[in-house]
This record gives sequence, C-alpha cells and structure tokens, in this order.
Amino acid sequence: MNHKIKTKQAVVNEICLPYEEIEVFANLEPGYLLQNENDTAKIIQINFKR
Repeated sequence: MNHKIKTKQAVVNEICLPYEEIEVFANLEPGYLLQNENDTAKIIQINFKR
C-alpha cells in the first residue's frame, strides 16, 4: 500500500479501500480510476493539486 500526501499535493497509488470510503478520495478532484471487486474498490491512481 503506497500512500503519499504532501501539503498541497497528493499522489495515491494502489490503495484498496472499503466501498463506502471511496467518495472521500473521489470528491477531491477528477483523474482517478476505480475497479470494484467484492464490495471493495481499488483506487489505481489519484493525482490532484489544491
């Protein structure tokens, strides 16, 4: 599980989260990829700047 967060920038790769936690990431900004697997979702890549 790789998880990098900086002050005004974040890069998330290969994160497996429960399905209900997706919106926390999904609402940040577009540019993410989701795959549903057995009530879980893999966030392949999220790149956003604030």
